[in-house]
Amino acid sequence: MHRYISTGTKILIFICIIISAYLIFTSDSVKEHIGGLGQTNSYISFFFAGILFALGFTLPISAGLLLSLNGNNLMLSVLLGGAGSVIGDLIIIAIAKKAFAKEFIKIEASREYHRWKKKINKLFGREIGPHTFTYIFGAAVIASPLPDEIGLSFLSGLPDFKLAPFAIISFILHSAGIFVLLYAESQLF
Repeated sequence: MHRYISTGTKILIFICIIISAYLIFTSDSVKEHIGGLGQTNSYISFFFAGILFALGFTLPISAGLLLSLNGNNLMLSVLLGGAGSVIGDLIIIAIAKKAFAKEFIKIEASREYHRWKKKINKLFGREIGPHTFTYIFGAAVIASPLPDEIGLSFLSGLPDFKLAPFAIISFILHSAGIFVLLYAESQLF
């Protein structure tokens, strides 16, 4: 029996999560109940939704939760959600460092890695640093719609990966994403 779920199955699961989140969070009774959470729990719900915002498969649930909460202060909601997403990213990093440490060594020793590195060097016209390709790939994945877990796994495996600068960048980027989501919702609905 296979130990891993196929890519097609993962995409199907993700689509089911999106549809489920939409159906759940468009229900008036759920909106009413969750809207009350945003006011009675002093924005703790925004922090929790931020943790879910950082994880690929829970992003649709997080978006529905963030949009359903009734925070009176947009900036405070964004900051708490951003702080929660940093915690989510740190959880991913802690798991990835332990689970994939040996895999990163194998990847950097592979022919395919060196083939791509040569292409990147040719593109830039000079030799790039030993881990620059891994940084570029990890950052590109984080910036893309792909789940952050993939890019964070690559970045956290680097020997010179610094947690504090990453946490600051993560906070800024996730807060910006949450701000766009909440601001767009406030302007459209």
